[in-house]
Amino acid sequence: MSCRVAMLRMHRDQLIVLPPPRRQPPRAVIRLTDSTAPQTPIRAPLHELPTPQLWRVSTPADSRLWNEYIERYHYLGYKPLPGAQQRYFAAIDRQIVAAFGFGAAAWKTAPRDDFIGWNRERREANLARIVNHAGFLILPWIKCPNLASHLLARLARELPQQWYDRYRIRPVLLETFVEQRFLGTCHQAANWINVGQTKGLGKCAASAKPILPIKDIWLYPLCRDFRKILNSWFLSAYGLGRICTISAELESSNLFRLCKRHSSLGWVNVTSAVAFMFFLSCCIHRLVRSVIVHEYAVRTAV
Repeated sequence: MSCRVAMLRMHRDQLIVLPPPRRQPPRAVIRLTDSTAPQTPIRAPLHELPTPQLWRVSTPADSRLWNEYIERYHYLGYKPLPGAQQRYFAAIDRQIVAAFGFGAAAWKTAPRDDFIGWNRERREANLARIVNHAGFLILPWIKCPNLASHLLARLARELPQQWYDRYRIRPVLLETFVEQRFLGTCHQAANWINVGQTKGLGKCAASAKPILPIKDIWLYPLCRDFRKILNSWFLSAYGLGRICTISAELESSNLFRLCKRHSSLGWVNVTSAVAFMFFLSCCIHRLVRSVIVHEYAVRTAV
């Protein structure tokens, strides 16, 4: 989704030329069924209820059900989540009470970036370590004080490992945007931090006038040294990926075979020295890679 949006924007700016579409994309129509009809109201304090169960949306049936709940009961209706994503249901006694969605972080927003201490290069290198809490729905017949903040706290503990298992990137910060007509009480109760407001310009603003509702920006750190990780090239997804790639390229190269081939021509001393240096470099790169991965796992443990 994010790649497609970027390519279409580059096409409009005449940076690239895309072929004409073969057909118009079908408009998604979500049919409302009895599966999402109102159920038995729950009106009780949280401590009097069974422990809410969380499960990740992982099947097409669950995906359609999640989309239908959001379309039917969320004030904005259903919209596809951008980029990498993870969706959840919450249930009490097998009755669905809430739905949550997480997606790719906003490309840039000044209050968040200032809170982290980002410049452009660091944001581009580490943006993947922020996850946007993009969908939040407590079903209207659920009247349970503290349920929302309890579920937010549970998700903050469970999401990092599940996100890493799926995308091999461990997030260190959550973000969400709340319209000002809502107080953000549940986020405040779950220890989220209000860092400022958006300007209401949207992604493709052509002027400085707000075209969207202004929203409060809430952040939730998933580890203590999140700023250090988000400002570090060495531990960033880009930096770690580059080091691992270099190591793999060295280990898979044919330099050692070339050295053995040319040793028969009398270049025994030179090729032996080169082969030894190559072997030593592979060992060093493997050691560095292991240390980085171990250090990163320890520092980002929740």
